[in-house]
Amino acid sequence: LVQVAVRTREATAQEKSRSMGFVFVLDVSGSMEADNKFVDAIDSTVAMLSELPEGTEFGLVTFSTDARVAIPPTVVTRESREELKKKVRDLTITGGTNIEAGLVLGYKTLAELSKKNSTSRLLLLTDGMSNVGVTDPKELAKKAGVQYLEGARISTIGLGHDVDEHLLRAIAEKGNGAYYFAESSSALKSLLMKDVASLMV
Repeated sequence: LVQVAVRTREATAQEKSRSMGFVFVLDVSGSMEADNKFVDAIDSTVAMLSELPEGTEFGLVTFSTDARVAIPPTVVTRESREELKKKVRDLTITGGTNIEAGLVLGYKTLAELSKKNSTSRLLLLTDGMSNVGVTDPKELAKKAGVQYLEGARISTIGLGHDVDEHLLRAIAEKGNGAYYFAESSSALKSLLMKDVASLMV
């Protein structure tokens, strides 16, 4: 019997100074109104904001028929956290489901995070299906007109039974992220927390 102990090196000053960047791409199409999905998505996002460490950069892109930046990249502080939550609570729903528009604008927003050595994550949440043409991160970067982000991860959450699971799983695999399926909106909060926890690790 041999017992082996391994001691790793201490983190460098550069590693300790790295910030985290998080861009949430949220489906706000009309279908999210059913089964309380939109309300639960808002509540879960607010809860997620409560868990993000201070110093994390957070941005929010919403999409329906088209996409828009609802919250530009903002550093989470004790002062900004409540304002970010208010902006999330003020969101409304309308239109169809254009996942491609959300992904392209989300990737562009991710590229705008202030620290180039950030650990960055894009998380897409949708309850529907969309005829998406661009899913590969390198193609997303090209279409967004920004540099490809080496090391950035794209995760996806499918909410409800109408999602295109194969599409969302493929997006996550190409983006080196994780795919989650929430059978009900009540399970959404724990999935969001799980992805935030993986980002912090």
